[in-house]
Amino acid sequence: MDRVLYIIDHLQNRSGIASVAMNYYRFFQKDGFNVDFLTYDENDESLENEVRQMGGNINYIPYLSIKNFFRFFISLKAFFEKNAGQYKVVHSHFPQIDLFAIPIAKKYGGVSHYISHSHNTKHADSFLKIVRNFCFCYPLRFISDYRAACSIKAGKFMYGRGFSKSKKDIVVNNAVDCSKYIFDIEKRKELRKTLNVGDAVVVGTVGGLRVQKNYSFLIDVMKILSQTEKKYKLIIVGEGPLKENLEQKVKKYNLEKDVMFLGRRSDVDELYSAMDVFVLPSIYEGLPVVGIEAQATGLQCLFSDRITREVGVVNSSFLPITDAFLWAKKIELLNSCVDRNKSASEIRTLGFDIACEAKKIQSFYKEMMK
Repeated sequence: MDRVLYIIDHLQNRSGIASVAMNYYRFFQKDGFNVDFLTYDENDESLENEVRQMGGNINYIPYLSIKNFFRFFISLKAFFEKNAGQYKVVHSHFPQIDLFAIPIAKKYGGVSHYISHSHNTKHADSFLKIVRNFCFCYPLRFISDYRAACSIKAGKFMYGRGFSKSKKDIVVNNAVDCSKYIFDIEKRKELRKTLNVGDAVVVGTVGGLRVQKNYSFLIDVMKILSQTEKKYKLIIVGEGPLKENLEQKVKKYNLEKDVMFLGRRSDVDELYSAMDVFVLPSIYEGLPVVGIEAQATGLQCLFSDRITREVGVVNSSFLPITDAFLWAKKIELLNSCVDRNKSASEIRTLGFDIACEAKKIQSFYKEMMK
């Protein structure tokens, strides 16, 4: 059986990149090929078990760092030597290591088609990591066999302004399982009762509690909304290093009853039904899959204007992250009578249904395997 190799940093439920890779993997009809993973050993056990149950293998490489570089290099070389001829196609969702992986995969593994995939529009949050990752990623515009991206914006960021003009340039939509993200009125009632939000307007967001997501700004928005006549609740789904700082800011603004940190949840698809508005004030994104999920459940969405407009499929607006009052006013004015049952079919029509998009990628792989 032909096999495709996915390279990814982590297989974790909280990772947007892992979610995209797994969404496609779940919907591949494995009639002729399967997918193996090469990853750091920092994965969620549930995802590893799922991959293995579907016939995939999990392989590990050491963390890439200055101190660990030779161990990383030797391990990568050993992996491709051991699996020489096994993979005609490598699809890397981890472009930061592709500068090293491409020549090794081709020389020692016999790989004939290497796909580098851009999932973002910024290399990192810190200056030193930005410089490092830029140096690692810049050559990919020349040495990758195929240059993939989740959006035109993410492609141009990684591969230059000429992205999308070559046959080797591919936009892979961050598609979702539309059948999973359908508005459920009964789940809405159940979860709103559990969350004890009453008749408040529930503003929700999903993502890691880190600088990129800009949740500190969101708390500023909630402070303004708390001074209006309507009741508003903010639910933040996710974990991350900034949780303590955000909780302190919530306490400083006396918003403890209005802002809820739900942590990592396995029922995000159901939580969307409990929300009234979805917000994502990120400083940068490629094409956030949570934005597509939220729109599929019929939520009205407010996105940062730093995010590619390709994510705005239905019921969405883009606002600058320099004006919390504007965000608050927009939330106040949103129409609460939107029919939330139509969006999934619209998302499907516009190319964001994973069942359709997975077939396209599968055909693409098979063509390269001939």
